[in-house]
Amino acid sequence: MTAGRRGRRPPRGLTRRVLLLRAAALSGALAWRGAGRAAESPPPRAAEVCILGSGPAGALLAGALARRGIAVLLLESGPAPGQPRAARLAELDAYTRAGTIAYDVAATRFRGAGGTSNLWTGTCPRLHPLDFEPHAYTPAGAPWPIRYGDLEPYYLPAEVELQVRGVDGAAHAPPRRQAFPRPLAATFRNLAEVQHRSGASLALAPLPYSDVRGQPLRIADRHLPELAAAPQATLAAGLTATRLVCAADGRVEGVRLESLVAPPRTARARYYVVACGGVESARLLLLSRCAAAPDGLGNRSNQLGRNFQDHPVVVIGTGSLAGDWPGRRPERATSEQFLVDAKRQGLGGVRIRVTAVPAPDDPLRLDLEVRGEIEMEPSPRNRFTLSDERRDAFGNPGVRLEFDFSDNDRRTMRHAEELVRRVLADWRVANIRIDPEARRWNHHHLGTCRMGDDPATSVLDRDLRVHGADNLYVASSAAFVTGGVSNPTLTIAALSLRLADHLTARLRG
Repeated sequence: MTAGRRGRRPPRGLTRRVLLLRAAALSGALAWRGAGRAAESPPPRAAEVCILGSGPAGALLAGALARRGIAVLLLESGPAPGQPRAARLAELDAYTRAGTIAYDVAATRFRGAGGTSNLWTGTCPRLHPLDFEPHAYTPAGAPWPIRYGDLEPYYLPAEVELQVRGVDGAAHAPPRRQAFPRPLAATFRNLAEVQHRSGASLALAPLPYSDVRGQPLRIADRHLPELAAAPQATLAAGLTATRLVCAADGRVEGVRLESLVAPPRTARARYYVVACGGVESARLLLLSRCAAAPDGLGNRSNQLGRNFQDHPVVVIGTGSLAGDWPGRRPERATSEQFLVDAKRQGLGGVRIRVTAVPAPDDPLRLDLEVRGEIEMEPSPRNRFTLSDERRDAFGNPGVRLEFDFSDNDRRTMRHAEELVRRVLADWRVANIRIDPEARRWNHHHLGTCRMGDDPATSVLDRDLRVHGADNLYVASSAAFVTGGVSNPTLTIAALSLRLADHLTARLRG
């Protein structure tokens, strides 16, 4: 949810339905004003579930609940689609950093309707079964509380929600009980020849395409219009949650909302879900200090904000292949054939990405780029804490990131470099150049509110409920225990749909 990119014009009807909170909560009722008009609307009925954040996690959860007749209030800090971005919006991203890694936290956050789906490339693989099992990167005393089988029933509905297209039967892909909901034709031609020559295992990544534009799906285009039209859902933009108000027993009684253009107020519901991403979700819990949680909600374990992970690109190899190449377009593929072997060596997972570009000046040359991406080790030293140096536009402390590679990360990085060199050599690539210091980031913010069965070593339980706060949940990649090498959005979506079942059972049980 990064500030700085202007939203596109929304589908007709969406702006009228996206609402700005105007008056304080009075006796459980809220008064609202339409974002595109001055007239008052009748107050909606009190929300049963209040969700903070309109990205993939929050929007899919809100949609699943609203379709079941559950009253949902969805709050977004940034503007609604088509609305201008406030001049001071960037002042809400109050981030500082320490450590040896120059990591720009704000670079791939999007504060606005649809969250980071406004920025993503759309790759939607599943995590692997091995990622959920105990392995060398599993934190001591804090394993995943769920297994692949617990999440597998939700992966296919998540793929349907995100309109994921994929190729069935890809080697080394996670197991599936059913085919992809939408086929993705194997479009690469040059890489098919490379695969044939070298015996490599390459596959097209599952991708969520928009039916209209043929590009990665945007939550603001696909899900928010439908949600805005649902009678059980209310959307509110331009409101930043700055603190969760809790009672003596730790239950949340309300969420304090602040606006750049209106006075602060409080919204109330029966259940609250924080879906603000791996950075801001942890920050909000840290800011929510009260008598029941003096160090922040969910922080009795002192794990809140810790164990931050990403998926860095750690090595890039380039070279060229000679031949008569049938395709003239750039082609991209991934290989996860080395994942299991790396984990069995006590390392993090490694993924290889290959890009093939026909040389514009030579039809008989194919230029290749081979990237090595790794899974980072969950380290309690990699953490977000409230910052003493910087405050946001509302005067609240920002967050400070301490971030460095562990010794195991460096071992995995060396292994990834060896794999890239081996791949290029096995493929008989010419003019090989290796850059083992080519730092790139996928900007997947993982692990800061990890889930677990033991409140002493985790922040959330297996249902994503905050330990010690019975009616508070976190839906985000912040819940991940380990990161694997897969892009996290599909797993975030599956966890959100699983949470929808859990909340429905509590509300209707």
